[in-house]
Amino acid sequence: MATPPIRDPSYWKADAAFLAPFVPLRELLRRPRISPCETDVSVTLEDMPALRAFRVDGFRLTLALGPAVVPSFAFDRSAGNKTEVFPHLGIIQLSSFLRAFGAVVTVRDALVDAGFSDADKIAISDLARLQRALGGAADADLDALLDRWIAYLALETADAVALSAANEADPLTFVLLRRRLAALGRRVPPLVMGGQWLHDAFRPFAAEIDVLVLEEGEVPLLLACHALRNRQDPHWIPGVARLGSGGAEHLHKVTHAMNVRAVPDLTGLALARYTHQSYTGWGEPTIPYQFSLGCPFDCAYCNAIHKRRVKQRDHRLVLHDLERMHEQHGVSHFFFLNEAFNSNLKYAGALLESLTAAGRDWHWSDCARPTNISFDLLTRMRRAGCDWLNWGYDTPSDRMSEFYGRRVKNAAFAEVLADASRAGIRNSINVIIGMPHEQEEDIEEFLGFMERNRPHIDWVFFFSYDFIPHSSMGRQPERYGLRLGAQGGVDEVGGLTWSDRQLRGQETKQRVMKLLADRYGYR
Repeated sequence: MATPPIRDPSYWKADAAFLAPFVPLRELLRRPRISPCETDVSVTLEDMPALRAFRVDGFRLTLALGPAVVPSFAFDRSAGNKTEVFPHLGIIQLSSFLRAFGAVVTVRDALVDAGFSDADKIAISDLARLQRALGGAADADLDALLDRWIAYLALETADAVALSAANEADPLTFVLLRRRLAALGRRVPPLVMGGQWLHDAFRPFAAEIDVLVLEEGEVPLLLACHALRNRQDPHWIPGVARLGSGGAEHLHKVTHAMNVRAVPDLTGLALARYTHQSYTGWGEPTIPYQFSLGCPFDCAYCNAIHKRRVKQRDHRLVLHDLERMHEQHGVSHFFFLNEAFNSNLKYAGALLESLTAAGRDWHWSDCARPTNISFDLLTRMRRAGCDWLNWGYDTPSDRMSEFYGRRVKNAAFAEVLADASRAGIRNSINVIIGMPHEQEEDIEEFLGFMERNRPHIDWVFFFSYDFIPHSSMGRQPERYGLRLGAQGGVDEVGGLTWSDRQLRGQETKQRVMKLLADRYGYR
């Protein structure tokens, strides 16, 4: 008898003998524990022995990225085959973890593949166009692009294909991929999607993806692969969304202790293409890496999930990971993706000692907060290989900094920037334009700050304010003179509506970016 397709309920086994191995882990994951990030389930090193029953030896998983892009980012401006992106951190973490349990993982990164031009990436990132296609509109050019993506993924050899959704277009393209395969009469392997893009445009189509893994995905994806290999329904797994007529419902969340993550395995990545040269100036393969997650501060506009909670990987494991990537793959340039290197000074000191003692010619960049830092610490960071620091300037004035709980004065920040420059570290800053209650005098203060500190600021990243519902501003809008908008976002009490604030913010952002480009050469 032919095997039924995965969408057929009869595909899934349900015999008690097969379910037996799942029972201990299911009970383990139900155990009430509070993780460092206050999610439902925390996976720690103590849980790893229970996972050994879920090896997936020989399971062929394709982990895919793109080709859809975030329009505000440049992806292929360098000469030859070098690009201005990193390999995706999630892809590295997931592939490394699955390989540690025996999976045969193929990484397919269409974002840097020469077969997809900038025009291709822009075309498949058009949300309105994707939605029209999902509504049944004929689009031969889009079909041709999907066909090229299908060929690139080599689906015939995969037991499952997982997409790491990096932007709003990715979930829609994945649904179109399934439909295109069906229209061509091709085999549709189980489709797994991860990321945090269960946005309104995608919800009506969520049930067309076989498995949705949300939040942190290492253990949920491992268990999902084990279930798929054995034709067991994966939707009981914590971290996997339940699919129904209303879309997807996230019943559980999973977080992992940092020490649970596997040693990074960069096999299958075209490392020479990942230089991010325009920012770092290194011109060498540059790999993202994370060893600290969470923020001990409480800025009102920021994501609240990891606020006041910080979890970190043992600094000895960090050194081991970097050594392995250096020895096995020749990598010596790292882009650390931590929320603040200096969130824990004791930890930072121990890590710097390890990095310095290793004596490697490594170069790295990280984020930092302009408090809890000294010239001595900056000097030690430089000695350990720090070339760049990215600072969360965020609010453009002292008034807004105080009002939204950031509480960093411009004068104090200027001193930190000067100290970093004196230590030999280059500085980049993030600034958010268009926050509620922003006034012209706030922007003028920011421009004055830029003029006075131009010698110490090498790069500026501009962001439009994006309302986060579970931030402090979203949970207590009245505290900040706001009310939740009827169509989303927040309206200013006695001021601008959300739509008007967004429009003004975009106009201000463009004006400020042009002014600083013309005056100081910032891009």
